[in-house]
Amino acid sequence: MRVCWFSTGISSFVACYLSEDVDEIIYTHISNQHPDSLRFLHDCENLLGKNITILQSQYFTSVDDVILATRYINGVAGAPCTRILKREVRKKWESEHPGTHTYIWGLDVNEKKRADRIIESMPNYKHEFPLISNNN
Repeated sequence: MRVCWFSTGISSFVACYLSEDVDEIIYTHISNQHPDSLRFLHDCENLLGKNITILQSQYFTSVDDVILATRYINGVAGAPCTRILKREVRKKWESEHPGTHTYIWGLDVNEKKRADRIIESMPNYKHEFPLISNNN
């Protein structure tokens, strides 16, 4: 399955737009993201001609919820809100959709090190970075 991870940013939209044969586009919603994010998501659905699946943590809906529950904002190991609101939601989706997937990410050339970390931390999946591949 070819999955484009959508962030409601222009980079992830362009990555989805540039990619062929995308089976699913997935957005992980956090309730205190910019209020215009969902409007942009629906505009992108129209432009891409595809529905975007919206996932959300079943335990927490916002960064504030996570900070209050964990009493922690950020440190050497990263932010718990990223782990709880993004990674754990993705891992739950992966457990419900087993297989070798190709993940398409909207990282640009300035995020090459981040792309390398994704590849290293998720070796069971194939990864594509259309913006980096096109030097954008």
